[in-house]
Amino acid sequence: MKKKWFSYAIIVVLIFFPGVGPAQQASRPRIPPAIRQKMQEKGVARVTVGLNIPWRAEKLNPSDEARQRSDILAAQNSLLSELKGTNYKVIGQSKSTPFMDLEVDSAALSILEKSPLVKTLSNEANIEFKRFLYQSVPLIGGAAAFLAGYDGSGQTIVIIGTGIDADHPMLDGKVVAEACYQSNFACPNGQHAQFGTGAATTCIEFDDCDHETHVAGIAAGLEVTDPGTERTFSGVAKGAQIAAIRINSAAGNGNASDLISSLDYVYTVFANEFTIAAVNLSFGADYYPDQALCDADFPSIKGQIDRLRAAGIPTIIASGNERHTDGISAPACISSAVSVGATTKADTIWNEPSPSTEGSNTAAYLSLLAPGPFSNRKKTMRKSDRY
Repeated sequence: MKKKWFSYAIIVVLIFFPGVGPAQQASRPRIPPAIRQKMQEKGVARVTVGLNIPWRAEKLNPSDEARQRSDILAAQNSLLSELKGTNYKVIGQSKSTPFMDLEVDSAALSILEKSPLVKTLSNEANIEFKRFLYQSVPLIGGAAAFLAGYDGSGQTIVIIGTGIDADHPMLDGKVVAEACYQSNFACPNGQHAQFGTGAATTCIEFDDCDHETHVAGIAAGLEVTDPGTERTFSGVAKGAQIAAIRINSAAGNGNASDLISSLDYVYTVFANEFTIAAVNLSFGADYYPDQALCDADFPSIKGQIDRLRAAGIPTIIASGNERHTDGISAPACISSAVSVGATTKADTIWNEPSPSTEGSNTAAYLSLLAPGPFSNRKKTMRKSDRY
């Protein structure tokens, strides 16, 4: 399947979804063909390992939550002990869900296939993604909401992607928390992870962060006036705060392992410090007519989204821009995500005129539609006299 990542809409929604823990499995886990191929080509391959332990996605009381995290860590450590003597490397290790990303050689992969501690082996850790974005001008009755006193105050929106230019006039004082996960050691500190000031707001050039800067402006931008048109406007939830996590490079490249780590950090850290309204993912890959297959291909990401949703935190994800009408892209295709397609000012599904093949992906299982591709994003989000 052709891979392409994209974004064009922001919706802030609160949803509660009681999760269901995974069942135990007796059969050996299937090794995906893509992993076998990478092993043949390179001698090593990344794999997402699902642990065969009891796990509950629903929100737990503090003691049960601590016990579950302890069980996850113990199972992870036991599995790593089984891999001693092989060539393996830990890429990502979830604290709140029973998954971990490993890079392994053939001997380690053979152990994983046979280990009773392993429930699933998936190709998630190898997924690479890119972003794409059009200007979204909300046609959702925002002005009426503001007049009624609803502007997002007291809420925090988590934006995961390229990072954010916190010095932009629309975002002055908005970013209250930051993190970075880039397994290629591309965080600003030169490491694979970074937390605190500068982790997601270090932008040498504006284009380094323009994608999620624009997303943040749509979601929670302060009210500003365009000096060229003297027009005043703001983001949808102009009173809300932003928590930013960088996983994508300026070119938009990233990987699923870093996304999994980021979602885990939202649940284990951000959710304890802020009232999280939503998590926004403005990227995607592949195309899934079958939602059940999507869930099966992305068990670790689904586990993270399940936990967030059970805690009342929806993960909002763009559906894709390849004009499919019978399926949407991953991870929007995950059944516990809130997928969003794009509409025009005339409230029709967005499709670019021929010969372009770009347009909103839709499917029978698409969650929502929202206004999307209207004007040039850089005109509205440049750090200059144009906003």
